[in-house]
Amino acid sequence: MSILLFALAVACLIAALTERNSAPSTNPSGRAIVGIRNFSVVMAAGLVVASPLLLRNAVFFGNPIYPFIFGGKNTEQLAYFSADYSLTDYVRFRVHEVIVLLGSIVAASIIFGFLRSRSWSSRERFFLVVLSFYLVVYLVPSLSGSHVRYLAPILPVAAVLAGQSLSWWLVESHLPARRHSAMMLLALVSFVIGLVAIVDVRPDYLIQYVTTFAVVSSFVLLSGAIITLRRAEWVVRAVTFSVAVALLVPGVLAVAADRYPPREAAWNLAVLPEDPAVFLDRRLGSDWRMWQWINQNTPPITAILTFEARLFYLDREVVFAASHVLLPTFSMTLKDAVTFVRILGVTYILDSPWSHTPEINRIFWSRSVIFLNLGNQTYFSLVHSEGEVKLFAFAPP
Repeated sequence: MSILLFALAVACLIAALTERNSAPSTNPSGRAIVGIRNFSVVMAAGLVVASPLLLRNAVFFGNPIYPFIFGGKNTEQLAYFSADYSLTDYVRFRVHEVIVLLGSIVAASIIFGFLRSRSWSSRERFFLVVLSFYLVVYLVPSLSGSHVRYLAPILPVAAVLAGQSLSWWLVESHLPARRHSAMMLLALVSFVIGLVAIVDVRPDYLIQYVTTFAVVSSFVLLSGAIITLRRAEWVVRAVTFSVAVALLVPGVLAVAADRYPPREAAWNLAVLPEDPAVFLDRRLGSDWRMWQWINQNTPPITAILTFEARLFYLDREVVFAASHVLLPTFSMTLKDAVTFVRILGVTYILDSPWSHTPEINRIFWSRSVIFLNLGNQTYFSLVHSEGEVKLFAFAPP
């Protein structure tokens, strides 16, 4: 779905540029024909780019644009995800998304732009339409739990629209508009902070995100006040440059952060590189220590059954428990499933809580008769544990 959205977003962006660069015509009907032709060409190109995904959806789901307009077939897996989250979880997801969408200078600047909507160019209007339609898709209820990274295809459009509005507010707007915009920005910051205060889960990255928004907003308001008091050309240039730097710094810190994912440590900038072993132990904890133990204490020719997918540092053969090879075991008895995996050459079973999370392998893990019965000492024996990460072997017959 994200590929389709990306293709449509790019198509709309190209359509806007094409419309802008079309040869002017004094004939209204001629302009309409040119617009229809350009729109048709660009949409056809977008459909060609998205055709593999559309075809896949048509074959598998019975609807090329599933989950939109009408339902399809083979949709049982959606119930698996629904079972992993409660109504409270879904509400929390949406509150977090509102905070992320509104807690940025980009959103604030687009809101500023409505104060000058009568003077918008046709490109700005088109960008707003594209942005609005994309957000409708992004927030569609059947895709609950949308990830903020799916906004990436539309960020260039949002940035252009916001940049023009912010530039207008800083340099060109009159005093009444400046006051109204400042009040709107303060209200938006207060609203976002209020949402963070009432939500039941506040991850570190969300606190940093909102704090950054509040700090940058304060700097933007201060910059607007300076330009209002002193409109000398050098002042405008200096303030504009300072605002640009202030907008870029959070992104630079996020990219340069010493931990993964960057959003969790945007302010933890490490000047000197950290020792890789120390980094991995701190980042992966018990999982990393278990992999090291396995490398040092098991025979080199060993096959390990696991749902763990982050095994770049495990120097053993891995049989992935969610692969198609293991699907028959999901409908077997425990005895038959154990016999099946032993025939595959499996000697150990590695179980990590990380692999049980809904976004990873919960759908398959919750249906694995082997992993759900690792405590059965008739079939399994604990070999080693690092915290909650455990390594099992098959019990003697």
